[in-house]
Amino acid sequence: MSAQIFVVIGHMLGAGRFSWAEGVVRVHHGSGTDLEDTYTERFWCRNHRWRVDRSDGISESVHVGVESRVRVNGTFERGPGNGVGHLAAGKLLQPTNALIWGRPGEDWRPTGELDPVGDNKWRLWLERIDGGYPEHTGYADVEEISGIIHELHTGFTTLTLESLATEDTARRGETWLTLQP
Repeated sequence: MSAQIFVVIGHMLGAGRFSWAEGVVRVHHGSGTDLEDTYTERFWCRNHRWRVDRSDGISESVHVGVESRVRVNGTFERGPGNGVGHLAAGKLLQPTNALIWGRPGEDWRPTGELDPVGDNKWRLWLERIDGGYPEHTGYADVEEISGIIHELHTGFTTLTLESLATEDTARRGETWLTLQP
């Protein structure tokens, strides 16, 4: 295990410290199965309030505070819960919400292996905790500096951050940062 893995994981644990963000996440479930499904989530985050509009017609809004509240399509309220942890964007932008750390109730954990996949981007390999389905590998492609996950693949599900804008990109004069062509 190289020292670089500690740098990358450290940045992942500190990611998501921004006052606003917006972008698009592509969600793909059930690769190679009869239950295959793909949709996109357009998200907005301002000061702990999240809004997600999914391409399959579901809208969610989340207020993260002492008691997290979730509204689906404006009518059904769920909570308290873990807030943005159930949103695809919440898992990618705040990796501590991703279910990949081997905590109780999670199916995945880091293997300790890390491979470069581009400029300042690393692939953190994941394994299933229960050892079942060894052919189902997982990975998180992580931007080293920000700690944000660009792509998360666990078993049959892949989350891909297609575009992102934050106050950091605005400060640099960028209005939209596109991660995928």
